[in-house]
Amino acid sequence: LPGWLTVEGLIYQPCIRSAGYIFTSLGRVIDGGADAFFVKNVARSTVLARKANYFDQVLLQRIAIRIVQVMVVSLNSFYDFWVCFLTLFSSLGKGLGRRVGNFLTKVDYNHQGREMYGYFNIMNFDYGLIMTFLFFMLIMLLGIFLA
Repeated sequence: LPGWLTVEGLIYQPCIRSAGYIFTSLGRVIDGGADAFFVKNVARSTVLARKANYFDQVLLQRIAIRIVQVMVVSLNSFYDFWVCFLTLFSSLGKGLGRRVGNFLTKVDYNHQGREMYGYFNIMNFDYGLIMTFLFFMLIMLLGIFLA
C-alpha cells in the first residue's frame, strides 16, 4: 500500500494538523484580545481606576459615617422603646404572677387512682419549676425573634 493510504495518513495526521491550527489560532486571538484590552486601553483603565479610588476613599467613608449615624440613632430608639415596653409589661403584670401561682396551686387534679399518671402530670410540679420553665421559654422565644 502507498504511504498516503494508511490510517495515519488519512485520519491521524489531518486531525492533528487541524487541532494544532485551531489551538494556535485560538491562542493568537486570545493574545490579540488581551493586548487590545490591557495595553491599548491603559488610559481608559487609569480613568476607571481613579474613579474607583475616589469612590473607595471619599464616598464610601462619607456613606459609612452616615450609615453609622443612622444605626446609632435607630438602635438608641429601639433601646428606648424596649425599656418602655419592659416597664409597661412589668407594671401590668405585677399581680399576674401571684394570681397564676394561686391558680396553679388551687387546681385540683384527680388522677383517679392511677398513681403513675399522677407522678408525670405537669400540675404536680412545683410552682417555682413551672415559672422557671416559662421564664426560660420566654428568653428562648425572644432570642429567636430578635436574632
